[in-house]
Amino acid sequence: MIAVIAGATGLTGQAIVQQLEPMQEITEIKVLVRTSGIIAPSIKLKEIILPWNGLKNLRADIRTSLSGDFYFCALGTTIKKAGSPEAFREIDFDAIFSFAQIAEAHSAQSLTLISSSGANPNSPIFYSRVKGETESAVSKLKIPRIVILRPGLLIGDRIESRPAERMAIQAWRALASVRPESISHSAGTPISNLAHVAVAEGLKSDPGRLILESGQLQ
Repeated sequence: MIAVIAGATGLTGQAIVQQLEPMQEITEIKVLVRTSGIIAPSIKLKEIILPWNGLKNLRADIRTSLSGDFYFCALGTTIKKAGSPEAFREIDFDAIFSFAQIAEAHSAQSLTLISSSGANPNSPIFYSRVKGETESAVSKLKIPRIVILRPGLLIGDRIESRPAERMAIQAWRALASVRPESISHSAGTPISNLAHVAVAEGLKSDPGRLILESGQLQ
C-alpha cells in the first residue's frame, strides 16, 4: 500500500510520516516537497518535487507519480504568514482541493484532511470560513472514505518563531502538568496525538465521512 502526503515538511506532516514508516502494510511513502532533503531519508520515502506554481497546474507526469492508496493532507498556513487573505486562500482552499482531486483521480481508498477547530463555511471569521469551505468541497469528491480532523492549537516544537503561539503552548503545558483532566477537552491538540489519529483513521477501510473535533483527538 502506498501513502501520499501533502504538507509533509510541517510538524504534523512529519509526525504522520513517522507513524507510517514502521508499518509493514505501507510499502512506500510519497511526500510532496518544494526542496529536497528536508525530511530525513528512509527506504520507504520517495520525494516528489513540486514546481513553483504549486498543485493547481501540475504536469501530467507529476500527477501520475502521485498515485497511491491512502492520502494525507497536512497543508495549511496563517493569513499573516501567507501575506494576504487571497494568498491564504490559495493554500488553504486551492492547494488542498487540488490535492484532494488528485487523490480522487487515482481512485484513493481514503483521504485524511487536517483542518481546524471552528471550521464552518458560514463563519463570519475568514480563516474559519475558508477552512469550512474546503471541508465542504473535499467531502463532495468521489473518495470512499474521507476523514476530517479539526485540531485546536497544535502543541509541538516549531522551528519557525510564533511568539504568541509559543506563549499559549507554554500555558497549555503548564496547566496540563498540574491538572491534566481539565484539558482533556480543551483547545490544545498535541501533534503526536493528531498524527496517531490521522493514521489510525486514515488507514481504515470503512466508507463514509468522519469528522473528529479537538476534544476527540486527545
